[in-house]
Amino acid sequence: ALNESLRSLDLHDNVLDELPGDIAQLGRLVTLDLSANALESLPDDLGGLSSLRVLDVRSNALTELPPSIGNLRELVELRCASNALRALPGELVGLGGLQLLEAQGNRLSGLPDGLLGAGGPPLRALIVDDNELSSLGLSGGSAGDESDLEILHAAFNSIEALDEALVAALPKLRVLDIRGNALSTLPESALLERAPSLEVLAADGNPLNDEGAAALANVGAQRAVAVTEAEREECEVGLGASYAPPCVDDDGDGEADVNRVAFTEDAGGCPSSPRLSTLCAIKSS
Repeated sequence: ALNESLRSLDLHDNVLDELPGDIAQLGRLVTLDLSANALESLPDDLGGLSSLRVLDVRSNALTELPPSIGNLRELVELRCASNALRALPGELVGLGGLQLLEAQGNRLSGLPDGLLGAGGPPLRALIVDDNELSSLGLSGGSAGDESDLEILHAAFNSIEALDEALVAALPKLRVLDIRGNALSTLPESALLERAPSLEVLAADGNPLNDEGAAALANVGAQRAVAVTEAEREECEVGLGASYAPPCVDDDGDGEADVNRVAFTEDAGGCPSSPRLSTLCAIKSS
């Protein structure tokens, strides 16, 4: 039987093809790492993990996530990259604490309506590279809805257009990676006027027409953001999202401890809120 007082359960890198039937009894579980296994599905009662903040199911064989994931009201991080997901459950939109969603390397053809905007989760980083997306119709809300999103990676999909309304809904966006898509042009005015925090715009590998190429160059010139492969190489490490999650009370004493995961050298202390950074998100001098 599972210990119902468990706070963290790490089962990554095994050959698990199913989870224990009594997994929902772990009501105090905060982190669950099931990455690098052989799971083809997750049980419906996964939604009973009422204290769960971090769920990692990367590198399995999942074709869907159970709708009950919408019951994980404390969830902050969902990592489901490198599976065979064709869609994400709409119930994700109701997760009021979700700040990181990693879903790259799947077969997603779309994203849930309302994922961004006033009625959606307070996402800070959305990573959906290497899927089958033809658009980023993310806002799904009323005009004027704005998202807290800072990092959007949507490279190597089949995106044909970058909507001005989408850019306008992301005033805190710092990193936009849309390399290797099917874009012919870019919303120059929106990128210049509605994305004041933009630090990195990566758009190479698109069939940009003359207007699109001029827009990219003009955004780079006026905003001094890194826009080409050569400029990113100056950063040596290229594009990459780093996310330091909120502090977790690992020992159950009622006080938040140091970061469960520290991606940056100075992450030994406990920040008051999640920190998001990119390894290459520095404006050109």
